Amino acid sequence: MAETSNVLTAMFIVGLFLTALIFLEIDRLQRAGQATQETQNYSEEKRLEQSLDSLLKMTEPQTKETIGELIADYAYYGPVDVNYEGKTIQYGPIIEALFDGFYGKENYYSKILEIENAEGEIIPIEIGTKKEKEDQYCFERNIMRPDRKPHRFTFCIYKNRAPHEIIINKDKSPPVAIITATPNTCSQTPFMISFSGLASYDPDGGAIMAYKWEIDGKDAGTQVQFNYTFSGNGKHTIKLTVTDDESQTGSAEKEMVCQDNPVNCGDNICSGTETCTTCQQDCGPCPGCGNNTCDNGETCSSCPQDCGDCSGSWTFVLVPVNWSGTSASFTQTATQHYDSFINGAGLQSCQGKFAKIILDPADSNCLAPELKTCMCTEWLGVLTKIRNCAQKAGYTYNESKMRILGITTDNICTYKVENGQCTVPQPNVAGYTTGWGAYPVISETIDTTISAHETGHTFKLCDQYYNYVWTDQNAQLASKGGCKNYYPDGSTHCTEYGPLTTKCSDNTTLCAAGDCQGSMCKGRKIPVGSQTGRSSMSFAGQTAPRLFDCFETTAIKSAVGCG
Repeated sequence: MAETSNVLTAMFIVGLFLTALIFLEIDRLQRAGQATQETQNYSEEKRLEQSLDSLLKMTEPQTKETIGELIADYAYYGPVDVNYEGKTIQYGPIIEALFDGFYGKENYYSKILEIENAEGEIIPIEIGTKKEKEDQYCFERNIMRPDRKPHRFTFCIYKNRAPHEIIINKDKSPPVAIITATPNTCSQTPFMISFSGLASYDPDGGAIMAYKWEIDGKDAGTQVQFNYTFSGNGKHTIKLTVTDDESQTGSAEKEMVCQDNPVNCGDNICSGTETCTTCQQDCGPCPGCGNNTCDNGETCSSCPQDCGDCSGSWTFVLVPVNWSGTSASFTQTATQHYDSFINGAGLQSCQGKFAKIILDPADSNCLAPELKTCMCTEWLGVLTKIRNCAQKAGYTYNESKMRILGITTDNICTYKVENGQCTVPQPNVAGYTTGWGAYPVISETIDTTISAHETGHTFKLCDQYYNYVWTDQNAQLASKGGCKNYYPDGSTHCTEYGPLTTKCSDNTTLCAAGDCQGSMCKGRKIPVGSQTGRSSMSFAGQTAPRLFDCFETTAIKSAVGCG
């Protein structure tokens, strides 16, 4: 009897063990099924995220910009008409058409932050179809251009989406090789030239993986940039071949003629033995009273020979630079840029005192091949060429009575300089000047407020978008009395603006409501009819009207003799 009981007990224990194994197996299978579903969901989410990142790197054929760059421009400029190579476009419809073609309009929703409307409110730009209760995968990216604040880009694609055939050009483009030579001429022994392939790029948004240099048909290196010394006079062929991350290649060639101290006076390049004494046409006038140029430190009082007799009219010379359009299109564009400055500074009543000179690109197109590539140190030479081109046309620069503005259809690109080295390309500079009036201004056609901003610098007005930038520029101008305007930190106020005050700080928590966008100050508020404008000396791309504030208009009017 005891033996039977032991057998039954053993069978009961085995049964419990088997039952436990069965439950464990069921639980394992359930967990495995759940893990499989999670893996499938993760796999699909990861695939969609990778497809989005690939799309942002693709080049849009009309603008030749990546889709990520287009979104950054859209966030920066907002839903406005933009002049692009003589055509009026809007970024929004281009971006929406691309995403609709790739995903299907009903299958996604996206918004871009932040855009400021005329009332100073932050509103999102939205594309696609917003569905509140649909399950979705969402991804966020910071979209930005160099030297601009990042904009938050949110993209969602619905899990329960309709089948859609992707409509996109699947052809892969080869990389584009670009050779930059510094100096750009081979004119003085030793003939050492610095070659760089940093400006090369992949139109598909991929990376350049390899560089191969050849000089006169012989291998010269595989570095991104290198120095090379030519042995003597003669013509040499430099070839660069780049390979992208899809193993496609692209090549470019450049010819350089090395000739010791050639006589090139008149070629717009101050090189070889040329100096301001031997070739003023290329090198500009030598400093000093009597050189027909109002140099730094000279005034109409100290040097009337160069700076005028402290009376008389002002001249604004508008110079076409590498202009690819018609004479009529330049006249129209130049007038718009001129009016942007005149109206922004409140000089309309004094226009009778100004001479507006618009050079005709048919016979005075100022050629600056440096603008065709990303510039490292060549940007200053472009300004010198613009001044020389104006002089050839009969307008010798006089800082106390003249401003020269070059306008180009090219896309201005300069390198960021760190520790004396040119590092990151900045392809969206849009305009620049230097010397606080010693040099002309150059601006792209795309935004007339940028040329007004840069012209403001020639009247010693400082930037308003960061306090530390204004402070640094104020120190640069210490010998000239400092900045002629003020940073709008709340310590200064235009009484004619009434209760419309501005308080900016580099710490956004200390900014008055609506005065900062991210960490950047939007500039002093200015009443413009029923709207609120912002100072021209803040950052571009705001939808609010941009004008010079009361301190800035006073400084400009005083300089040009407009009471």
